[in-house]
Amino acid sequence: PPLRAPRARVTRYAAGMPACARRFAAVLALSSACAASAQTFTPMKELPGGALVSRLESALGGIGDGGTVADAKWNLVAGELWFEKDGWKTVSLATGEVKVAAGEPPESAAASRVQRERGERRPARGRQFTSAASPDGKWTAVSERGNISLRPKEGDAVAVTTDGTDDIKYGQASWVYGEELDQPTAMWWSPDSRYLAFYRFDESQVKDFFILGGWTEVNTKVLSEAYPKPGQPNPTATLLVHEVATGKTVAVDSFSAASGATAGAEYYLFNVLWTPDGTELLYSRTPRRQDVLDVLAADPATGASRLVVQEKQDTWQDNRPVMRFLKDGRRFIWETEKSGFNHLELRALDGSHLATITKGDWPADRIVLVDEEAGGGVGEVWFTAWSGAVPVQQQLHVARLDGSASARVTTGDFFHSSFRISPDGAFVLANAQTAQVPQKTVLYSREGALVATLAEGGVKGFATHRLRPSELFTCKAADGTTDLYGKMHFPPAFDAARKYPVVFDVYGGPTVRLVTDTFEAGNPRTALGFILVTVDNRGTPH
Repeated sequence: PPLRAPRARVTRYAAGMPACARRFAAVLALSSACAASAQTFTPMKELPGGALVSRLESALGGIGDGGTVADAKWNLVAGELWFEKDGWKTVSLATGEVKVAAGEPPESAAASRVQRERGERRPARGRQFTSAASPDGKWTAVSERGNISLRPKEGDAVAVTTDGTDDIKYGQASWVYGEELDQPTAMWWSPDSRYLAFYRFDESQVKDFFILGGWTEVNTKVLSEAYPKPGQPNPTATLLVHEVATGKTVAVDSFSAASGATAGAEYYLFNVLWTPDGTELLYSRTPRRQDVLDVLAADPATGASRLVVQEKQDTWQDNRPVMRFLKDGRRFIWETEKSGFNHLELRALDGSHLATITKGDWPADRIVLVDEEAGGGVGEVWFTAWSGAVPVQQQLHVARLDGSASARVTTGDFFHSSFRISPDGAFVLANAQTAQVPQKTVLYSREGALVATLAEGGVKGFATHRLRPSELFTCKAADGTTDLYGKMHFPPAFDAARKYPVVFDVYGGPTVRLVTDTFEAGNPRTALGFILVTVDNRGTPH
């Protein structure tokens, strides 16, 4: 039989994860297809109409441009917004009148309030980092050959574990944790560097699955993967906490009745992090069916776990709801679908529910800004939602953290994005567009009034190149009642009296949105003579 490759170096999958299984099958099919068609592959440029694809791509590039502004500064004392569009201009916040500015914004003009998401470093796909530096800079935890050691800046390394193997690994996880549970880490330092939490993974009961690799090399090679089929054992994950000063390691109680676990159930443990004050280790637990999500807090000294919040669904429960801590380190904004729609609530680490922040027959989506000082210290959160008459149009809302008030700010029937909020929270600058209307920059008051339009994208090029903009459409799902949203892209010189082949571009998996009401001049591939259609299924979060 083929030799078994070290598991730490090959791809892992786990059963019970439909998207993962589909990707795995796709990789095998693609590998086989590439091998079979190596002698018959035809480059795009050599296909009939291939040259038109490149030409159409070039033509589409400039259509719709011009609708954005560069920098923006708020001169609230003078009641105006300075913005850069073909030079500096000003717009009156009271009347919406736009003027060409003389010079540049005054030094007192303030920037917009925007909380930018920091890009994070990621390991290889489906993997976890194999090292973690302590916050105080004194140690680096390293996982190699299945074991963990602590390496000081000077001196000898200290072994934390010694019994690691290919089957039992410390400070590492499996492919399903990295790919499907979005867990890129497997070791976590407490903020005070006193404790190191880490995974222990036991794959000894998981059977190997063999795949062929090295397709781009002269010779192929056999790789093995610990891959549980439906009904077969999953890897067993355990969390441990090591105290650096004493060398004591305790196991986190994640599976006992005292922790709320069901006897005999298989669980995933993931989304591991320390509370802001470092007194407890937080982690998520979900059964193999993934219909219940428990967020638990563990005592690092004893390993005892207690429930912080639980979410349940009849089918599939989201694995990673938003959990955003406020400055006090005890309260947090929590994302829940208990009403049937995704919404925000305020909770505390002691397990208490403090307030329902948002509600309505629409899903809240992404937090844009949290201002804990607004409203006399009550605080407020700015967030996007799919709340318009067209559910694939993104809107901006603002709500008090105590749930006492909530309002939609972007009242126009457009897809809104790129929000820039004034320092006093009274105005917001946003980009607006639809499938038929190119991007433009608009100014709204907090109350939802459109103050001014500052820039608009042009449509020059459609007539010149005999093009038709992409169109948003709806169709009925198999139940005959649910609206599915789709987008249609037309070939150049489209003739409605003719028949065209239709190519469907569809993912079909849950929680992935491909269709939004955003402007697209077209798709270059339609130059080959077909209509391209994308449709989102009922599993998408509209």
